[in-house]
Amino acid sequence: MILLNYGDVYYRRSLKICRIILGSFWTYLVILTSIGFFQSISWFAKNPDNKLAIEILILIYLASCLIMILIPTFKFLKKLIPDLIKWRKWVTKKHRPDSLIAEDVLNLIKWYKNETFCKRLIIYSREKNLIISNQDSEKLLTEFAVILERSILLYSTEETEIDEYCSSEFLSDWLKNYIRKDKRRLAKLGSEFLDEIYILIEQIRVRQKTPENQNN
Repeated sequence: MILLNYGDVYYRRSLKICRIILGSFWTYLVILTSIGFFQSISWFAKNPDNKLAIEILILIYLASCLIMILIPTFKFLKKLIPDLIKWRKWVTKKHRPDSLIAEDVLNLIKWYKNETFCKRLIIYSREKNLIISNQDSEKLLTEFAVILERSILLYSTEETEIDEYCSSEFLSDWLKNYIRKDKRRLAKLGSEFLDEIYILIEQIRVRQKTPENQNN
Protein backbone atom coordinates (compact mmCIF):
# COMPACT_ATOMS: atom_id res chain seq x y z
CA MET A 1 0.00 0.00 0.00
CA ILE A 2 1.08 3.59 -0.62
CA LEU A 3 1.15 6.29 2.05
CA LEU A 4 -0.28 9.52 0.64
CA ASN A 5 -1.29 12.92 1.91
CA TYR A 6 -4.93 12.05 2.49
CA GLY A 7 -6.00 15.70 2.70
CA ASP A 8 -4.80 16.01 -0.86
CA VAL A 9 -6.48 12.72 -1.80
CA TYR A 10 -9.89 13.82 -0.46
CA TYR A 11 -9.52 17.15 -2.25
CA ARG A 12 -8.82 15.37 -5.53
CA ARG A 13 -11.72 12.99 -4.96
CA SER A 14 -14.03 15.97 -4.40
CA LEU A 15 -12.84 17.44 -7.68
CA LYS A 16 -13.50 14.09 -9.34
CA ILE A 17 -17.12 14.10 -8.15
CA CYS A 18 -17.58 17.69 -9.35
CA ARG A 19 -16.16 16.77 -12.75
CA ILE A 20 -18.55 13.85 -13.05
CA ILE A 21 -21.61 15.90 -12.07
CA LEU A 22 -20.83 19.22 -13.73
CA GLY A 23 -18.24 18.35 -16.34
CA SER A 24 -20.66 16.60 -18.66
CA PHE A 25 -22.09 18.41 -21.64
CA TRP A 26 -25.28 16.41 -21.25
CA THR A 27 -25.70 17.56 -17.64
CA TYR A 28 -25.57 21.19 -18.69
CA LEU A 29 -27.96 20.50 -21.56
CA VAL A 30 -30.51 18.83 -19.27
CA ILE A 31 -30.32 21.68 -16.76
CA LEU A 32 -30.65 24.44 -19.36
CA THR A 33 -33.46 22.65 -21.20
CA SER A 34 -35.38 22.12 -17.96
CA ILE A 35 -34.95 25.74 -16.88
CA GLY A 36 -36.10 27.01 -20.26
CA PHE A 37 -39.06 24.65 -20.26
CA PHE A 38 -40.37 25.62 -16.82
CA GLN A 39 -39.85 29.32 -17.46
CA SER A 40 -41.84 28.99 -20.67
CA ILE A 41 -44.61 27.06 -18.89
CA SER A 42 -44.73 29.77 -16.24
CA TRP A 43 -45.08 32.43 -18.91
CA PHE A 44 -47.74 30.52 -20.87
CA ALA A 45 -49.67 29.83 -17.66
CA LYS A 46 -50.38 33.53 -17.45
CA ASN A 47 -51.87 33.34 -20.94
CA PRO A 48 -54.42 30.49 -20.85
CA ASP A 49 -55.41 31.12 -24.47
CA ASN A 50 -52.10 29.65 -25.63
CA LYS A 51 -52.95 25.98 -24.94
CA LEU A 52 -51.67 24.85 -28.33
CA ALA A 53 -48.33 26.56 -27.73
CA ILE A 54 -48.04 24.83 -24.33
CA GLU A 55 -48.74 21.42 -25.90
CA ILE A 56 -46.12 22.03 -28.59
CA LEU A 57 -43.62 23.12 -25.95
CA ILE A 58 -44.25 19.97 -23.91
CA LEU A 59 -43.71 17.79 -26.97
CA ILE A 60 -40.47 19.59 -27.80
CA TYR A 61 -39.25 19.14 -24.23
CA LEU A 62 -40.09 15.43 -24.19
CA ALA A 63 -38.39 14.94 -27.56
CA SER A 64 -35.29 16.75 -26.25
CA CYS A 65 -35.20 14.51 -23.17
CA LEU A 66 -35.50 11.43 -25.35
CA ILE A 67 -32.61 12.56 -27.55
CA MET A 68 -30.47 13.31 -24.50
CA ILE A 69 -31.10 9.77 -23.23
CA LEU A 70 -30.57 8.03 -26.56
CA ILE A 71 -27.28 9.67 -27.53
CA PRO A 72 -25.34 8.68 -24.35
CA THR A 73 -26.93 5.22 -24.54
CA PHE A 74 -25.73 4.85 -28.12
CA LYS A 75 -22.21 5.93 -27.12
CA PHE A 76 -22.21 3.39 -24.28
CA LEU A 77 -23.36 0.56 -26.55
CA LYS A 78 -20.80 1.58 -29.16
CA LYS A 79 -18.09 0.78 -26.58
CA LEU A 80 -19.83 -2.24 -25.07
CA ILE A 81 -20.76 -4.30 -28.13
CA PRO A 82 -17.26 -4.55 -29.72
CA ASP A 83 -15.82 -5.49 -26.31
CA LEU A 84 -18.49 -8.13 -25.84
CA ILE A 85 -17.66 -9.66 -29.23
CA LYS A 86 -13.93 -9.69 -28.40
CA TRP A 87 -14.66 -11.29 -25.04
CA ARG A 88 -16.83 -14.06 -26.49
CA LYS A 89 -14.15 -14.87 -29.07
CA TRP A 90 -11.40 -14.99 -26.47
CA VAL A 91 -13.14 -17.31 -24.01
CA THR A 92 -13.84 -19.94 -26.65
CA LYS A 93 -11.42 -22.87 -26.70
CA LYS A 94 -10.25 -21.96 -30.17
CA HIS A 95 -8.97 -18.54 -29.13
CA ARG A 96 -8.05 -19.04 -25.48
CA PRO A 97 -4.45 -20.07 -24.72
CA ASP A 98 -3.69 -22.77 -22.16
CA SER A 99 -1.50 -20.45 -20.10
CA LEU A 100 -0.55 -16.79 -19.87
CA ILE A 101 2.32 -14.77 -18.50
CA ALA A 102 1.66 -11.45 -16.76
CA GLU A 103 2.65 -9.49 -19.87
CA ASP A 104 -0.04 -11.33 -21.86
CA VAL A 105 -2.69 -10.31 -19.33
CA LEU A 106 -1.75 -6.63 -19.55
CA ASN A 107 -1.77 -6.76 -23.33
CA LEU A 108 -5.24 -8.29 -23.24
CA ILE A 109 -6.45 -5.46 -20.98
CA LYS A 110 -5.59 -2.98 -23.74
CA TRP A 111 -8.13 -4.69 -25.98
CA TYR A 112 -11.09 -3.40 -24.01
CA LYS A 113 -12.59 0.06 -23.72
CA ASN A 114 -15.18 -1.03 -21.16
CA GLU A 115 -13.67 -1.53 -17.70
CA THR A 116 -16.09 -4.35 -16.86
CA PHE A 117 -14.40 -6.69 -19.31
CA CYS A 118 -10.96 -5.88 -17.88
CA LYS A 119 -12.15 -7.02 -14.46
CA ARG A 120 -13.83 -10.06 -15.98
CA LEU A 121 -10.55 -10.97 -17.69
CA ILE A 122 -8.67 -10.99 -14.38
CA ILE A 123 -11.36 -13.05 -12.65
CA TYR A 124 -11.53 -15.55 -15.50
CA SER A 125 -7.73 -15.92 -15.66
CA ARG A 126 -7.57 -16.53 -11.92
CA GLU A 127 -10.44 -19.02 -11.80
CA LYS A 128 -9.00 -21.00 -14.72
CA ASN A 129 -5.43 -20.80 -13.34
CA LEU A 130 -4.26 -19.47 -16.67
CA ILE A 131 -1.41 -17.30 -15.41
CA ILE A 132 1.96 -18.96 -14.93
CA SER A 133 2.92 -18.65 -11.27
CA ASN A 134 6.48 -17.39 -10.96
CA GLN A 135 8.36 -14.50 -9.41
CA ASP A 136 8.36 -12.51 -12.65
CA SER A 137 4.56 -12.54 -12.82
CA GLU A 138 4.26 -11.64 -9.15
CA LYS A 139 6.73 -8.75 -9.42
CA LEU A 140 5.18 -7.28 -12.58
CA LEU A 141 1.61 -7.45 -11.28
CA THR A 142 2.66 -6.02 -7.91
CA GLU A 143 4.26 -3.00 -9.57
CA PHE A 144 1.18 -2.62 -11.73
CA ALA A 145 -1.08 -2.76 -8.63
CA VAL A 146 0.98 -0.08 -6.84
CA ILE A 147 0.71 2.36 -9.75
CA LEU A 148 -2.96 1.51 -10.28
CA GLU A 149 -3.75 2.17 -6.62
CA ARG A 150 -2.03 5.54 -6.75
CA SER A 151 -3.81 6.43 -9.98
CA ILE A 152 -7.21 5.61 -8.46
CA LEU A 153 -6.50 7.75 -5.39
CA LEU A 154 -5.33 10.72 -7.46
CA TYR A 155 -7.62 10.03 -10.46
CA SER A 156 -4.71 10.57 -12.82
CA THR A 157 -1.46 8.96 -13.94
CA GLU A 158 1.69 10.94 -14.63
CA GLU A 159 4.64 9.61 -16.62
CA THR A 160 7.03 10.80 -13.88
CA GLU A 161 5.29 8.48 -11.40
CA ILE A 162 5.53 5.59 -13.84
CA ASP A 163 9.30 6.07 -14.05
CA GLU A 164 9.48 6.31 -10.25
CA TYR A 165 7.58 3.12 -9.44
CA CYS A 166 8.41 0.92 -12.45
CA SER A 167 11.53 -1.20 -12.64
CA SER A 168 10.14 -3.12 -15.62
CA GLU A 169 10.75 -1.57 -19.02
CA PHE A 170 7.78 -3.51 -20.41
CA LEU A 171 5.40 -2.15 -17.76
CA SER A 172 6.71 1.38 -18.13
CA ASP A 173 6.16 1.33 -21.91
CA TRP A 174 2.76 -0.35 -21.47
CA LEU A 175 1.52 2.27 -18.99
CA LYS A 176 2.73 5.22 -21.04
CA ASN A 177 1.00 3.80 -24.08
CA TYR A 178 -2.17 3.03 -22.09
CA ILE A 179 -2.58 6.60 -20.79
CA ARG A 180 -1.30 8.42 -23.86
CA LYS A 181 -4.74 9.70 -24.93
CA ASP A 182 -6.32 9.86 -21.46
CA LYS A 183 -4.33 10.23 -18.23
CA ARG A 184 -7.38 9.05 -16.28
CA ARG A 185 -7.78 5.83 -18.25
CA LEU A 186 -5.85 3.71 -15.75
CA ALA A 187 -7.78 5.16 -12.80
CA LYS A 188 -11.06 4.35 -14.54
CA LEU A 189 -10.30 0.64 -14.13
CA GLY A 190 -11.51 1.22 -10.59
CA SER A 191 -11.03 -0.17 -7.09
CA GLU A 192 -12.88 -3.44 -7.80
CA PHE A 193 -10.42 -4.20 -10.58
CA LEU A 194 -7.56 -3.37 -8.20
CA ASP A 195 -8.99 -5.80 -5.63
CA GLU A 196 -9.04 -8.55 -8.25
CA ILE A 197 -5.40 -7.84 -9.11
CA TYR A 198 -4.40 -8.21 -5.45
CA ILE A 199 -6.35 -11.48 -5.19
CA LEU A 200 -4.58 -12.71 -8.32
CA ILE A 201 -1.18 -11.77 -6.89
CA GLU A 202 -1.97 -13.69 -3.70
CA GLN A 203 -2.99 -16.72 -5.75
CA ILE A 204 0.32 -16.57 -7.64
CA ARG A 205 2.23 -16.43 -4.35
CA VAL A 206 0.37 -19.43 -2.96
CA ARG A 207 0.80 -21.49 -6.12
CA GLN A 208 4.55 -20.82 -6.15
CA LYS A 209 4.76 -22.72 -2.85
CA THR A 210 3.12 -25.86 -4.23
CA PRO A 211 5.45 -28.86 -4.86
CA GLU A 212 4.69 -28.78 -8.58
CA ASN A 213 5.92 -25.20 -8.97
CA GLN A 214 8.89 -25.65 -6.65
CA ASN A 215 10.10 -28.57 -8.73
CA ASN A 216 9.89 -26.42 -11.85
